Amino acid sequence: MLILARSKNCECLRQLVVSSPKNVHGTPGEGWSHATIDRMMGTVGAALRKCVAWRILDHAPSTPKYRATTPEPRRLTRQQFEKLCKELPEHLELGARFATLTMLRMRAAADLGSS
Repeated sequence: MLILARSKNCECLRQLVVSSPKNVHGTPGEGWSHATIDRMMGTVGAALRKCVAWRILDHAPSTPKYRATTPEPRRLTRQQFEKLCKELPEHLELGARFATLTMLRMRAAADLGSS
């Protein structure tokens, strides 16, 4: 997409070319991860929004991103948890079993205290 900028204060900003993430550095398989490309395109988007604030551009075009989906949290099976408990020292095994059986997070378990 080609955007012609009306530059009032800066002649160096005549044309701004925003390409799709795949064209930034070849294809994503050529050394850049999707996260790296997303960060770069985020920086480009921030610069475009600043150009709008400075009234160099009328509006900032959208910058395409991959937006990685967040994976579901991984759960341990009962067999995996038992194997883990065998490897833990006794004091950590007790904490792990307590947290698993009560489903309390670390902060909530620490706040229980003894009275």
